[in-house]
Amino acid sequence: MSTLVETRAIMLQSAKSGTSRTGKRDLVNHLEGKRLTRNQAIKAKCFDCNGMGEQDSCIIETCALNPFSPYRQKATVA
Repeated sequence: MSTLVETRAIMLQSAKSGTSRTGKRDLVNHLEGKRLTRNQAIKAKCFDCNGMGEQDSCIIETCALNPFSPYRQKATVA
C-alpha cells in the first residue's frame, strides 16, 4: 500500500505530464504544498477529476463543484 508521500509524488508526476488546461498549474502548486485560493482549489480539483485535463467537459451534474467548474457544459439556447 502506498504512503501519502508516494501517492502525492505519483499525482504530481501525472499532473505535470497532463494536458495544459485550466487548473493544471493550481493542482501542481497544491501537490507541491503551496496554498491555494478557493477558486484555485476548485480549478485544481476539476482538472484532477477530468483526467488531468483530458476530457473536454464535466458530465457530472450532481457534483457540488459543477456550477463553479471551468469544464462545466455551457447551457445551450434552443
